[in-house]
Amino acid sequence: MWIALAGLLVINLVFFLRDPLGIRGNVNAVGSSATAGLLYSVPDPWARGAFEPLVRFDAEKLNELRGGVGLRLLYVPADSASVGPAVVSVNPIDDFTWGAAALSKEGRCYLILILHKPADPKKLDARFAVGGGSGPCVGADAKPGSVQLSAWPD
Repeated sequence: MWIALAGLLVINLVFFLRDPLGIRGNVNAVGSSATAGLLYSVPDPWARGAFEPLVRFDAEKLNELRGGVGLRLLYVPADSASVGPAVVSVNPIDDFTWGAAALSKEGRCYLILILHKPADPKKLDARFAVGGGSGPCVGADAKPGSVQLSAWPD
């Protein structure tokens, strides 16, 4: 019995050392679709009944809320780069505006921006973009003025 437990411990340790963030399987689940990860990552500010300000949905909170539910994604702060479709760099801008970025397997940086109307937060607008590719794929780039398309670009 002890040998079996030791063997199981060694196997788990090897997998942890080869994939310390535990995202290898998650990348395969999302595939090369950074857009799927971004759409899944958009927070629901109405989940508790009343509108919760989007500024509260930072990387730490999303990692807490979404741990083990649906697509397993790793959320990182706005100034940290996405390194693949399962790593989403989030940018909670203010109470009504939230952005994020994710890098596809092909190396394209996809951006999403969610804008709730302050006068009626149930109304929202989603905007999309592909980053320029010259720098890291960070959520800080997902902001009003830079993410303006009404659909994902080809």
